[in-house]
Amino acid sequence: MDQKILGTEKLSKLFIKFTIPSIIGMIFVGIQGIIDGLFVGNVLGGNALASVNLVQPYMQIIMAAALIISVGAQSIIGINLGKDESEKAQNIFRTASILLILISILITIFGIFFSEKIALILGANEVLLEGSSTYIQIISCFTAFIAIMFLFEMIVRVIGKPNISLISMIISVALNIILDYLLINKFNLGIKGAALATGISYTMAFLINM
Repeated sequence: MDQKILGTEKLSKLFIKFTIPSIIGMIFVGIQGIIDGLFVGNVLGGNALASVNLVQPYMQIIMAAALIISVGAQSIIGINLGKDESEKAQNIFRTASILLILISILITIFGIFFSEKIALILGANEVLLEGSSTYIQIISCFTAFIAIMFLFEMIVRVIGKPNISLISMIISVALNIILDYLLINKFNLGIKGAALATGISYTMAFLINM
């Protein structure tokens, strides 16, 4: 595996190879949250845009849970790979994957069955409740793919393949734009289309990193 270069390559080259793709990748992660808003606001109007924006804290909870586990796992896996203890690294990866799956199942269940209550907690009123609730229900179905995507993205970096992570995010953003255009503009799926586009695009990033 390519992680051996971390102990042999020059620091300046490692900085360029790993840091720059990671920074660009995080920029694309940030763009993901903006894309739905652009299409929903321009096509469906202000109330729909407000409904989607209201759900963003829920999305951040999913991402925060994924990142806390993924960053921790990445650090410990990197240390063990540096010690040439690949079996320990694999066990940590397996444990992190199982933990994320269990957390994702819980979030999915709450998101599907308690979407209206979650929307109300986030501040939805009568006008925004249906749209916010719909977005939460649909995006919750993709929780496992979103969460594990972040773990896989971290792992491909630590094994010396940061460009895979970057490519996955670029393709994911491009796919989100295409799907938003098709599902919202052409098929008139409204907020459902926006949530599906985001979920499918993250799933694509998951598949590429996997």
